[in-house]
Amino acid sequence: MKKALFVVVLLAVAGGAFWFYQQKPVEVPVETEVPVKETVTTSTEKKSLEVVVFQKTKELPSRLSAVVLAGLDAQLEEGGKENSSGQSMKKNFCDGKETGTLSDYDYTIYSADLNGDGVVEFVVEPYSICDSTEFFRGASNNGPYLVYAEQKGVWRMVGNLFGNSLQILDTLHGRYRDLKASAHLSVDSETTTVYHWNDKMLQYEEVVE
Repeated sequence: MKKALFVVVLLAVAGGAFWFYQQKPVEVPVETEVPVKETVTTSTEKKSLEVVVFQKTKELPSRLSAVVLAGLDAQLEEGGKENSSGQSMKKNFCDGKETGTLSDYDYTIYSADLNGDGVVEFVVEPYSICDSTEFFRGASNNGPYLVYAEQKGVWRMVGNLFGNSLQILDTLHGRYRDLKASAHLSVDSETTTVYHWNDKMLQYEEVVE
């Protein structure tokens, strides 16, 4: 009798628990959409470069002077090949009064740190020789810009650019800033040429589009 009563009570308790569970609302998990942050990956990260401009400079380093003189002599002879009568162009222009130094030439010097190593590079803009009529630059002031850099303790010419103005860009290739030369072919005609540094050749080269 007691056993039967115990079973009845147990069933009543279980039934009550089942009824209570059925009455309680079941919380259904709601899917929440998590926003995905879009990441843009570029092959080359553009660096923010400070503005660098050329500054006029009065003097060249002593070890560079001889290199610049040789460069100007070469430019002079190259430019006068067609009209040369066998005599050197320097003797022809200077009438034997040449000194064999940079003082024979009229030129402007510019300097700027083009590769951020704390050592400035130099640009020489030649005009004339021995007070003669301008030889290196034309009526629109178009002519060569000779770029010089010190590499492993040796100064060398690393660029021969053409135009009447020269600008340092805020982009670089290899270790050096890009350069842009502008030239006027006529009053209403202007062309621009961009030069990139070639790490293999260790010099500036014209960008051909």
